[in-house]
Amino acid sequence: MNSFLGENAIYARDIPKREEWPTFTGEGEYIHIEFIRAIDIPQGDFHIPDEMMVGKLHYSFTGTAKKWSHKMRQEHGKHDWLWWKSEIITKWANNSWRF
Repeated sequence: MNSFLGENAIYARDIPKREEWPTFTGEGEYIHIEFIRAIDIPQGDFHIPDEMMVGKLHYSFTGTAKKWSHKMRQEHGKHDWLWWKSEIITKWANNSWRF
């Protein structure tokens, strides 16, 4: 058995399905804050391992954000949710937002 699946099988049945996750277009003021919170909450509540969470994360990006995420993945490789969160904030934050 794949050790990743074996160790994390209990999580797989309880975490939200891919189609239940929020989407992120990268458009709209402060929308990145709502998106980050919408990811942080289930990750904390369900103790979703980064490997599973980041895999679902890429399905959440649409439009401009999807193009950006593909470029970031090509340029920087695989990273955990904390890295992606930081990059989302860097890309979409402005001087007047607060997290």
